Amino acid sequence: SERHLRRRSSRMRPSAPLLLLAAYPGVAAQRPTLEQFEEAVRLQPTAAGAYSNLGAALRSAGRPEAALEAISTALELNPQYARGYNNLGNALQSLGGTERLEEAVRAHSTAIALSPTLASAYSNLGNALRSLGRPAEAAEALQAAIALDDVNGPAYTNLGIAYAAAGQPTRAVHFSAIGVAMQPASVEAHNAYGAALEAALRPAEAAEAYESGLILSPNSPVLLTNLGGAYKDAGRLNDAIRVLQAALELQPVGVQAARAYNSLGAALQADGQMELALDAYASAVGAAPAVDAGPAAFGQTTGAGIGATAQSNLDKLPISSAYRAAAARESAALARRAASVSLAAWGAARAGQSARRLGLRGSRSGGDLLAVKLHAVIRYLRRLETGQLSPGPAGEPHPHAAALWRRRAGEMPEAIGKSSADGLGIPGDGGGADSPYTLGAFAWGGVWLDSFAGALSHPAVRAALHGATGKKGGGSAVVLGSSLGFEAYAIALSHGIPTVGVEILCSLSELARDIQAAVRAPAELNRFECADALAFSLPKDTRLVYCDDTAWDAHALTALAAKLGDELPPGVAVVHNQPHGFNADGRFRLLQVVEVATSWNIKHPVLVHVTQRQGHGA
Repeated sequence: SERHLRRRSSRMRPSAPLLLLAAYPGVAAQRPTLEQFEEAVRLQPTAAGAYSNLGAALRSAGRPEAALEAISTALELNPQYARGYNNLGNALQSLGGTERLEEAVRAHSTAIALSPTLASAYSNLGNALRSLGRPAEAAEALQAAIALDDVNGPAYTNLGIAYAAAGQPTRAVHFSAIGVAMQPASVEAHNAYGAALEAALRPAEAAEAYESGLILSPNSPVLLTNLGGAYKDAGRLNDAIRVLQAALELQPVGVQAARAYNSLGAALQADGQMELALDAYASAVGAAPAVDAGPAAFGQTTGAGIGATAQSNLDKLPISSAYRAAAARESAALARRAASVSLAAWGAARAGQSARRLGLRGSRSGGDLLAVKLHAVIRYLRRLETGQLSPGPAGEPHPHAAALWRRRAGEMPEAIGKSSADGLGIPGDGGGADSPYTLGAFAWGGVWLDSFAGALSHPAVRAALHGATGKKGGGSAVVLGSSLGFEAYAIALSHGIPTVGVEILCSLSELARDIQAAVRAPAELNRFECADALAFSLPKDTRLVYCDDTAWDAHALTALAAKLGDELPPGVAVVHNQPHGFNADGRFRLLQVVEVATSWNIKHPVLVHVTQRQGHGA
């Protein structure tokens, strides 16, 4: 840090600081002013150190261009001046931009080459590398800084930041905690510690870190925004909304406002306040710049990046025009399929043939063809989630619409609070090193079912489905994370295979059962249970498992793969969204990766595995 650099400089090169103290008696306990540094240059016009110190002071005063000019003069006077190159790198970092940051890396590296024990040069090099998106190299440089100066608190904080950016949250938390212990009055240290805890999926503790920072700086929009995000992830939605609104009152425009609006939109959406969420996301898009002026701070995306994220969140919101349009396209595709099947069944009847013998399935209890029922059920569910069900006679919301978002919002914090330290209730994995649920595990998104069919098209999957519905029959399918039943209906009503949907939020599974009865979906083909996916006992005749695991963390995914590998016999198809745990487990053979259209990615990759005996790879 600059403070550390000036302290060491005063010990190692006493002439300029002593001259300042002689010229200004009584300032030994105070930081010299910019005017004092300028006076030192006038008194020592050939001293490289005086110009370098002036450049550092100008940079601290927010004048990086003037700082560059002063430091360049220092290096003209003494081309071998290591501290001058170090200060040059800092000034270049203040200017920002990739080109300037790369120049800063070269300047700090030159300082290190000239003075290999200059700890601050390693520390500043680490900061420049981190800003360039090279966190592993940054961590190496910061480790070197600490090895040379193990009481440099900012270096520990910055090392924690680098490890978080490198995807090593445990190390990030460790070093950020040391940074806080060494700098208890540093707002930046508390903020970095909170961000590291968030990266480690520990939002409740992250909130405490941000709260500590706010004691030091109560009106910091950055800390308030970060605290709101931590409250949101911990399921404290009312607190999140309150704090984020406070951040926006302090800073209603600009990049920071865009971040706050985006987090506010997510909190409002989770709380079931869809119209207000739509307004917040739209405000985030409007507040974000189209082009960034420089790199983002740790734990934050760039201004243009947050605008793109907010636009994506807006498009994923079920009541948005983009989501409704995609749902309408899906419904039209399912309607065309239903019409084709109905026409074929009519033709078969005219010819005196059985529709079932032609592969045109109806429910076992009679009634509509399954393709017709699938279209009707999915259309109803889409109209429900997109807020397009007809209101009651007095204009009140439809009962199912009234139940969906508010009941879900009320249950999520309870589920987060009950989740164990093992994360998602994973038993016997060694205890408390893992994190409980965060709100991200309950992210809502639409998988467009007309394209989802492609995930079930592999011959091995078709064979598994045929084995469940053939003459010898008796098989079933399971959807883990079934929400209202979209994929469960797609499997059951497309292939005639009994399918159980498993959902951890009981309000959703209860609503799914109510809707099933209301739309008269075949009860013998679908049932819905409330259970933790990792604790649910799979039926012994399971032939297909679909896991809606898009938002699960790596630890939970590994546990899921272990569970399925233990419980499923060879030949069962497993369709899921993330590779963690499965690709490294020899009991699963990857069949294909299929691109499926979703509300968050028009080409979302879905993985299709089949179980096999250990050691029987392809």
